[in-house]
Amino acid sequence: MNPWHLFNQELKSSRRGVFLAGLALFLTVLIFTTRGAFSVSNVLPKITFGTHIEPPAPSLSSVTRFLEHHSPTAHQDRDAHFHFLVPATHSNPNLCRLLLSAAATRFPLPVFVNWDHAHNIDKFKIHAAKIKGTLDHLNKLLSPRNVTNSNNITSLQPPQARPDDLALIIDGFDIWLQLPPEIFIQRYFSIIDKANERLRESLGPNGTELMREHELYQSIIFGPDKVCFPWSQFRIGCWAPPNSTLPEHAFGPRTDAPGFAHLARPRHLNSGTVMGPLEDMRKLYQATYERLMNHHVTDSDQFYFSELWGMQEFARQSIAGTAPPLEHKVWSGGPDGHWVKQKLQAPDLGEDQSVEFHVTLDYESELFQTVAFYDPFIDWTHAGSMTATGSHPKHGQGLPRDIAAANSPFAHVSRNHVPGKTPLPPSLSWSDMLLGRNIATDKVWGLIHFTPPKHWIDRWWFRMWYAEYGKEITENAGVLKANQRYTKTRDGRSWYPFVPVNASDISLGGGVADSGRPMDWDGLCKRFERNVFADAP
Repeated sequence: MNPWHLFNQELKSSRRGVFLAGLALFLTVLIFTTRGAFSVSNVLPKITFGTHIEPPAPSLSSVTRFLEHHSPTAHQDRDAHFHFLVPATHSNPNLCRLLLSAAATRFPLPVFVNWDHAHNIDKFKIHAAKIKGTLDHLNKLLSPRNVTNSNNITSLQPPQARPDDLALIIDGFDIWLQLPPEIFIQRYFSIIDKANERLRESLGPNGTELMREHELYQSIIFGPDKVCFPWSQFRIGCWAPPNSTLPEHAFGPRTDAPGFAHLARPRHLNSGTVMGPLEDMRKLYQATYERLMNHHVTDSDQFYFSELWGMQEFARQSIAGTAPPLEHKVWSGGPDGHWVKQKLQAPDLGEDQSVEFHVTLDYESELFQTVAFYDPFIDWTHAGSMTATGSHPKHGQGLPRDIAAANSPFAHVSRNHVPGKTPLPPSLSWSDMLLGRNIATDKVWGLIHFTPPKHWIDRWWFRMWYAEYGKEITENAGVLKANQRYTKTRDGRSWYPFVPVNASDISLGGGVADSGRPMDWDGLCKRFERNVFADAP
């Protein structure tokens, strides 16, 4: 049982306890404010009580600029780019399935982080390299660069990317894409808008002012998990995350019942899928890498991301005045049971270290569908019986409008038809396709992530709408040009694929090593086609 449930039951049983707790909090604040400035920066974002706090100067990472970026009049006619990063050291059948899904959905060419690095090293080095390699690439994108021209003159050029460009970063060996980038981008902003409104409401009547004062906002979306991994009820990454946004009975009458993980509502972070602005992601990966190197506990990168998210949430609760006490009582159990004092993990931070990382979750799996404990709630619905009924069709009774309004699945591939190759049917629409759906949230998800059990990878591959056309897609995919616009968002920005240097001639289905070396489909996947194509020999 959740320890806070027991604690709250005990606390609620005594009004006197509530009164004394409130009195103690009031006296504590009174003492500290009369003594002058009391720094609590080791727990909260950079906050000092007892002194006048000036609003932060506007910066790309401040909530003021973030809100400006999301206003309808911001960035009129400005271009922005969508980046696609995939940590992968080598090719294999599962990476090639991801590459086929990227070609079918017209994603930017992926940049393979840590390509050609050793992949048979110990787990600590693997997870450290995954975080550090991604961080290095983000730094490279956002840093000025030396460029040598044809006259052998070297000059310092601006960074390749803008701090507020968006990036999707996903694991390379257990994920398939289902929907195109324009839907990912539009849903990203919709999820962020809802998350910022929840954050404002959680901070109380002064929520907007507190968000600006402490630079609190949501901009990074991780995939959801039903369980906390690695698990410990006292670990801040497990107890501090907010409750799920899903309805109380989202998975039936036994939703959240102890011992039924598949009926738990998602409230935990999965680090294998994440989307957000480059600069905010760079700061998060920097902090995660430092956490891994300076406070090593286990070899899971997810452990360190969830620790930082837990610290963020505890800090936000502290700002709102809703943080629970760290020490509580639990019942030892048995006929001779008694109450035992136990203490939850407190944030372990250095002086002046901020814990605001702007992280939230895709609770409803609009973008990211994890498989662990979700498999009973994932199905494929033939969209031919659907009609466009809005963003939230009930139980498979409608095709979401954003999908119905998107370009037809094979429109771009058909335009690139290669003479002598088998053409794809341009007349097929999304209503003709079998689409994966989360039946608990009624969402047609953007991608699927095969967290354990892994056996579904082979069983479900040929359910994906593009799998039976794999050979035709790779033969006709063509080159994704840098000027082919995905979408325009309400903040005024037009979104285009980021095309890495030296990769302008690589057809979809290929990729680019983080060293800059372009690779085509044949070089990456020709030897694995029998695991990818339906009719391969």
